[in-house]
Amino acid sequence: MAKCFMPPDGYTGVNSIQNTDFNGIINVLLNCQNFDTKVSFKIGSGRPPQPCFLTQARDMGKAIRHSSTCKVTSADLQKLFIIFIGILTDSQLLAQDPDAQEAVTKLKQLQTDSLNIASVEMVQLLREAQEVLIEAKQVAQDSKLEIRTYIEKVEGHIQLLNSRVNKCDSRLDKLEQKVQHLQTSKDSGEKTNSKDYNQDVLDYDTCQRVLSRAHNELVCDLDVERALEAVRSELLEQDIKDITNMFTPEAKVRVLIRRISKGGLKAYSKFKEFLKNNHERLFQTIEMHEKQLWMEKKDHLYIAGDEDSKWTNTLLNNVSLDSTKTNILSGNKRGSDTTDDQEGDEPEHIADYVHDGRLLELSGKQITHLKKYKFEQKPISQGAFGIIFISRADVIPFQQRVVLKEINVGDAGEERTQFRKSVTNEKLASRVMHFGILPLLAYHDDHKNGKYYFISPYLEKGDLYDTIKSDREKIKKNQTHLLEWKIRMKVMYQVASAIDYMHTGNPYRGTILHMDIKSKNILLDSQFNARLIDFGLARELKEGCSSATMTAVFCGTDGYFPTVKHDQLTREHDYHNFGVEKNLERKVYCW
Repeated sequence: MAKCFMPPDGYTGVNSIQNTDFNGIINVLLNCQNFDTKVSFKIGSGRPPQPCFLTQARDMGKAIRHSSTCKVTSADLQKLFIIFIGILTDSQLLAQDPDAQEAVTKLKQLQTDSLNIASVEMVQLLREAQEVLIEAKQVAQDSKLEIRTYIEKVEGHIQLLNSRVNKCDSRLDKLEQKVQHLQTSKDSGEKTNSKDYNQDVLDYDTCQRVLSRAHNELVCDLDVERALEAVRSELLEQDIKDITNMFTPEAKVRVLIRRISKGGLKAYSKFKEFLKNNHERLFQTIEMHEKQLWMEKKDHLYIAGDEDSKWTNTLLNNVSLDSTKTNILSGNKRGSDTTDDQEGDEPEHIADYVHDGRLLELSGKQITHLKKYKFEQKPISQGAFGIIFISRADVIPFQQRVVLKEINVGDAGEERTQFRKSVTNEKLASRVMHFGILPLLAYHDDHKNGKYYFISPYLEKGDLYDTIKSDREKIKKNQTHLLEWKIRMKVMYQVASAIDYMHTGNPYRGTILHMDIKSKNILLDSQFNARLIDFGLARELKEGCSSATMTAVFCGTDGYFPTVKHDQLTREHDYHNFGVEKNLERKVYCW
């Protein structure tokens, strides 16, 4: 309570009266009006006829501390004695306090220069001063050693970076030669060996990646009605209905691309043949992306690390004919001196632009490599919509430990439709950038095997449910627990902020309903910051809508989701879940 009346600077670490100083106590007395009736004089700064004892003591202390010499005149010293004695002998406040009167006696002895300091006290004072000096010397030595170690490490990184830049230059020279050769071949009418080209490029995974890279151009220019007619024979009847039910041409194109991507090589070939006969520019775009992927796979264009330190750099994809070395190298990150890829060579690389927030689409080979070498072989948990793996150490492309969530729609049985919706909903996290929501870093859709993968950061403290459970046991045993009220209030504020942000739509997305807010879906980082996860049951409302109609039986988590049946999903469902969570947490804490 007293800290509310202290200045904001200099008292942040004060937790009790023993940790503060005379000036801090005076500030409390001056600023808290409850003390106006506790002393015999009028409290306040500048009140007539002159400032009170408290104000005079504070001002004089400031003048001494802020002076260049920290010296005081004899007149000011006598005035200071009078002020201190006046405060300590106040008839209404401290006149009857034994400790205050003992202090007055010592002040008067000090005023007349008759105060004797015992040898024991002097020895103790000198011993404490010596301990402080020794501690300061040790801190200085430790700091010097840390700085020297850091400088040596930086110099090592610089040398390593120079070596890798030289390798990049060599690789880029070869790349430029190949690009020039392809351009020359194109100008002279030479054709790529179609047998080798199709064998290297047109597999299931590559078709998906080509459509992903050409997505924006297709959405802008594709005649969706004619394209749908051309590939109708390779699509399911439900796929055709889903496409025709879309309201805008852009939405129809997006759904059509996803269905072609799922349809395999036949659907892709039909679509490409349609583009060749009707959309020459889009056909050339598809061809360009196929050639880029062919070059990447044919020549293994990546920057490999040395034997002592293997690390992943920028994959040279999306290279245009006028790309410069500076543009390509600008995405590179620092290397790492850890040797965490000793099991084997890296396959295709993960691009090094994770830090700018873009959602990465990984290939099947990259997911296989990560699962084999980076993650624990056994999943840590299995939820309603997938299993969870945690990386053993930092995954170099992401510069941190990560979590891999695998959703297997092929084993879903009768719940297949709900699982597919869960896959779509999980990607909502990539479009909601907020400090209270765990970001989605990368994904991979394996339509052929019905498996879907999502990668997000790993948070050290785990979920809120387990933390509260641990605290409950500690409270029973009167042990120190982690979640003090200050931390709990922060967690509730951050989760509430995330909910409010999701519920507030913008021109780029609609209102998002989470539909499964609970302590198991709230993770804590090392500083106990809360992050909301698991969008498997989420819904994005259409523009201008405040609710969504339930077309199937909808079940949230028992104990959190409202028991009253509704046919509309609204923001109030999230409010109900959050209110249940907050109430449960309070009961556990006050148990």
